[in-house]
Amino acid sequence: MLSTILSDTQDKLYREVQEFKSEIAVIRTGRVTPALVENVRVEAYGSRLVIKELATISVPEANLIIISPWDSQVLENIVAGIRSANLGFNPVVDGEVIKIPVPRLSEERRLEMIKKVGEIAEGAKISVRQVRHEKIKSAEEMEVKGLVSEDDLFSFKEGIQKKIKETNVKIEELRERKEEELKG
Repeated sequence: MLSTILSDTQDKLYREVQEFKSEIAVIRTGRVTPALVENVRVEAYGSRLVIKELATISVPEANLIIISPWDSQVLENIVAGIRSANLGFNPVVDGEVIKIPVPRLSEERRLEMIKKVGEIAEGAKISVRQVRHEKIKSAEEMEVKGLVSEDDLFSFKEGIQKKIKETNVKIEELRERKEEELKG
């Protein structure tokens, strides 16, 4: 029974790391990448889709993103979605494509982005602690009901703590890597 909880914990912790990765992927460093806009939600065809489901995104120059929608009817919806995402971009429609000139980051903006990465990392760590609390509480309830022994509970808690530490190390490594990109 505890092995099921531990397995579920591993899955949740993996998802937390993946969510953290995707959150910091949209934070712009010195390099322009499609990740800056690909997950922006857009109202299209009666639902909310992300841009990468509606168009091809390319980066032909160091400071330019080009979005080529597969259907020209969603062109204005994509522009509206980018503007409402508050990414600081000013998309321009040029025929059948959307061009997004991306200005170079100022030192002040880089520092803001570094601070934001730290805040997102702290939020991810809080989520990880919540997973730990939730899973340990479940295991303790099983022990109270007599479903697991005190020794098994102790071993389980050690295992959970090890997974939590590993996850926090991954989050820190990702945070540090992103901050180095921002400084560079």
